[in-house]
Amino acid sequence: MAIFFFLVLALLNLATWILHLWTLAAGASLVISAIATARAANGRGDAIAPSRARNFDSQPEMTSDVS
Repeated sequence: MAIFFFLVLALLNLATWILHLWTLAAGASLVISAIATARAANGRGDAIAPSRARNFDSQPEMTSDVS
C-alpha cells in the first residue's frame, strides 16, 4: 500500500515528500517492532538479565559424612 501511495506522490510531482514519508514509516515500524520485542521478552521473563552478584548470606552449610 505504501509503494502505491509513493507512486501517486511521484505522479503528482511530489517526489520530494517520498523520502520524508518513507523515513517516518520506517521509524514507526522500528518503534512498533521494539515494543513487540520488549513485550515478548517480558512475557518470557527475559526482559531483565539475572544478577551475577553472589549472595554470601545464603551459603550452603558444610557437612561431612565422616562421624
